[in-house]
Amino acid sequence: MNKKQSIPIKPRSSEHILEKISSGTLSEKDLIALHHNAVRLAALDVVEATKLKLRAEFPRAAKKLFGAPEAEAAAVV
Repeated sequence: MNKKQSIPIKPRSSEHILEKISSGTLSEKDLIALHHNAVRLAALDVVEATKLKLRAEFPRAAKKLFGAPEAEAAAVV
């Protein structure tokens, strides 16, 4: 193979990623990185799962990343 060719990599399914999120084995930095990658790839189910997990387990980091939960509720109203 020359340098321009690459071995195709099979992407992991979102079910596998969602299981990993719900298992609670990911650190704060891992969840934030996963959230940024999910946003970039438009994986909405993973975006919502990481947002909920960050708010539940790491509220300080979630507030820095997403803002206060009250602000989100006020924007809807």
